[in-house]
Amino acid sequence: MVGIPVLAQKLVQIQAASISKRLPEMVKKINEKLNANLSELQTLPKSMTSAADAMTAFMRIIGLAKESLRKILLTGEFDEYPDEKKMHCTARIVEMLDNYSDQLHQCPESDPCKNFLVEEISVLEESKLYNIKHLVNKDLEVEIVNELLGPQGFCIERLLEESPSVAVKREKVRRSITKLREAMDVLCNVTDKVTVSLCEIA
Repeated sequence: MVGIPVLAQKLVQIQAASISKRLPEMVKKINEKLNANLSELQTLPKSMTSAADAMTAFMRIIGLAKESLRKILLTGEFDEYPDEKKMHCTARIVEMLDNYSDQLHQCPESDPCKNFLVEEISVLEESKLYNIKHLVNKDLEVEIVNELLGPQGFCIERLLEESPSVAVKREKVRRSITKLREAMDVLCNVTDKVTVSLCEIA
């Protein structure tokens, strides 16, 4: 019998193949539309009277290109390409789903005389009965805890032991703190001497 994951994987493969075939064509059409807009730009007067005129014309072209892309990519509207049947996304999806449905009906596992997916459903119902509480015995829990905490189990002691690298780092930090305190004392003494010297001068 064919399971749900196998069917889903097959559908993904069909969709990926269809998308990989059609994507270059869509990019080509978008580039053609962009080139048409660029040629329209070239038909505009060569000398604009001001920067505002040039910006207005440029923004108009950008707006048309964005609108065309929005129609194609977001809403699936191909009204700019009425004669291109390959560009119509909805029709392609319907065709792809029809082919997939035909393939499923031709598959011997989907014979309507047989009980479809009965085995998979029974496995799912059986799995509802089992959870971790049913799989782990209380005696096993006690045994694991005793092994970890018992006299032979050194697991907790190992976790509580300090790593040699941590001890070395702690010693370095302690020495750094000591040196910092000494430096602060020296700095305070120098500051006091400077203050006393300034007071004597004044």
